Amino acid sequence: RPASNLSVYAAGGGDRARVLELLAAVGVPPDRVVLTTAHSALSARALRFGCDAPGLHPYLWRRLSVAFGVRAVPPLDRSLVLYMTRNAGKVSASRRVLNEPLVLEVIRAHLERRGRGEHLHVFSASGLSFHRTRALLNSARAVVGPHGGAMYNVHMCAPHTTVIEFFPFDFGSNKYTRFSDVPFHASAFLGFDYWHVAAPAAQGEDMRVEEQELQQVLDRALPVHGEGIAAPPDLRLWLEGDADP
Repeated sequence: RPASNLSVYAAGGGDRARVLELLAAVGVPPDRVVLTTAHSALSARALRFGCDAPGLHPYLWRRLSVAFGVRAVPPLDRSLVLYMTRNAGKVSASRRVLNEPLVLEVIRAHLERRGRGEHLHVFSASGLSFHRTRALLNSARAVVGPHGGAMYNVHMCAPHTTVIEFFPFDFGSNKYTRFSDVPFHASAFLGFDYWHVAAPAAQGEDMRVEEQELQQVLDRALPVHGEGIAAPPDLRLWLEGDADP
């Protein structure tokens, strides 16, 4: 937990109120945060900064889950399936799912066939507080959607959440546009069931998710027949604060 005399410099534009809210959640009070622009000149007695490497260590991801108050809710006690849209509002300018109505129809039909009382909620981060975002993610049985900022929130999910992420893929040139692996790393380190779906690219980074491929992933990730599994004991104890991993 940060010392009382520590100042945190948070760079960049975007939603600064959200930045303050997230830092407060990990113990940094707003009066110790100095908001800057990307090109600000900084002066400090001692300046410590991070790099990409620590973000690849499971310890930090688990500590972040604890700091954010994530609860280890068993999969069978979660009935919410979140779809992380990039089609709503003006925030997202790329990686939109052009056939999103069909994608939502396929997911809803699959959940109905499962017959477990699960319901689909279309998630748009615009206007949501940190506490509301955490409540939705922590209650999710599965999180589905195109790669983007909303999918970075999966670290607020409980262990054994199913994560299905869409990426635009140019089948003509047989290549991806390079994106961050944050949702995959969070899934690997926090005990999620991660699925990667290559969707044909259209109009730059926008995409069309193929119905048959999505259905095949749903059949395996959220089978109509079969039982869920409980969180591993080490992760469950860690999230409850009773033991170290």
